[in-house]
Amino acid sequence: MALGDMGNYNRPNKEKERIGETRMMKCGLNCTIIEYKDRNHITVQFETGEIVPRRSYALFTKGDIRPRKISGSQNWRRTYVVANGKIIRKAAKRDKE
Repeated sequence: MALGDMGNYNRPNKEKERIGETRMMKCGLNCTIIEYKDRNHITVQFETGEIVPRRSYALFTKGDIRPRKISGSQNWRRTYVVANGKIIRKAAKRDKE
C-alpha cells in the first residue's frame, strides 16, 4: 500500500450511500437526494416533484434547502406546516392607505 492510499482503502463510496436519502426540510417538505457528485454538489427532489440542483450535503442535513417556488418570496415567512403535513399560508395584513 502506497503512502497516499492509507486514508482511502477502507472508505465506503458516499455516492452510493447517500443517493435516495430522505429528510424533512425546515419548510415542511420531504426532500430526497437524486444525484450526489461530492459533498458540495448534490441535486435533490422535493415530494412535490420539484428538482433543486447545486446544493451542499451540509444544507441537506440541516434542513436548509427550500423549493424555488417559495424561496426568496415574502410568503416564505408566512408558511406554516400543519400536523397532517399540509402547507398553509397565512395572509398578510395590508396597510391602510
